Amino acid sequence: MPSSRARELWSSGIPLSRAWLEFAPAELRSEFDCSPALLQSLDEIPRAASERGIGTAMTDIARNYHRRMQLEVDLKEHLLTELFNRQLLATGYRLAPSRSQAPVLIDPERFDYAEPDWRDETFEAEGITYSRIRVTDPSNCQPTPVKDKGSREAIDAAIHHLKCVNPGFCKLKRKIACEEIRKFLGEEENAGNGLSFQNLSKAIVAKCGPKRISRKQN
Repeated sequence: MPSSRARELWSSGIPLSRAWLEFAPAELRSEFDCSPALLQSLDEIPRAASERGIGTAMTDIARNYHRRMQLEVDLKEHLLTELFNRQLLATGYRLAPSRSQAPVLIDPERFDYAEPDWRDETFEAEGITYSRIRVTDPSNCQPTPVKDKGSREAIDAAIHHLKCVNPGFCKLKRKIACEEIRKFLGEEENAGNGLSFQNLSKAIVAKCGPKRISRKQN
């Protein structure tokens, strides 16, 4: 079922077509980035042949390109494992058996059954088809624990989290938004504790941007 959380995850997610590289372990990502692509390998043939001979050059180029292809396979498998284990979350628009009007969260266990179409960003498992799939690291929506609940760090972390779980947070009336922040921090407004309406309002504007006056057209 579509939810505000699914919409937020999808809007902040990485398209499936490049998520396997964006979420790759740093060491493997570095190796992949340094490995030559096919066209680059072909461009290297004349120089490599003059230095090592055509036979050796072709063997080296084939070996390096094969390693790059194997890295891509391994990185895609790594992403599927992360999705299956709920380390990462996938959202997408359901196409079948019924269409969803908004992104929905894809059950992690479905990634144990089928391989997605990486280029088209689609996925089919157990009769359910998804499209426009994006991948998100849910830890990015978790606030960083801080000791001083009235600090700007704590307030910014609270606003970030509230925006993640409620995409409409920035559109709330300012008084209500301030109450949501205090409720999340578990702290009431007290003199000098940094949770006044004025202080929270400044933080909301900094994170959400100023509200615009909406004028109805006659």
